[in-house]
Amino acid sequence: MSVEQFLQTSARSESRLTPWLAQIRHLVESRCTLRQIQEYLAANDVQIGISGISNYLARKDIPVVRARKARLGPPAIRTCDCERSDAEICRANGWSAGTLLTGDAGAGETVIRITAVGEASILAREVRRNGKPSSEIAGRETAWKLSGRDWREIPA
Repeated sequence: MSVEQFLQTSARSESRLTPWLAQIRHLVESRCTLRQIQEYLAANDVQIGISGISNYLARKDIPVVRARKARLGPPAIRTCDCERSDAEICRANGWSAGTLLTGDAGAGETVIRITAVGEASILAREVRRNGKPSSEIAGRETAWKLSGRDWREIPA
């Protein structure tokens, strides 16, 4: 095979993921992680690493969900009556600055946005209370305690 033939062949070759593009796009839109996409492909006899999937999606300009953002439901470490510090709970659950959390202590749902995770405590800003946007005063960044209610992450 000549160099020209090789270049024409390799330039026209498509990824083994191309036939699966619609399904992969649907999985991404359903907020599946790269690991879940890899599992789906493996179940369909397509063997590829996570980095291969990530690179393919990047070439197609398809944004992917980071694993910590894909978690739905209860957190790995519950926040109510936990003996760990607030910062330890955040780190264990993969929560960092920008993460939205929701919790209800019996007086209605509160939504906060974590603004900083320190060594032992966190700073957060109240975003909503009982479905209504928080007032300017309530929405200021303050030290926040996670105990007293079970918080869960809201996907961004």
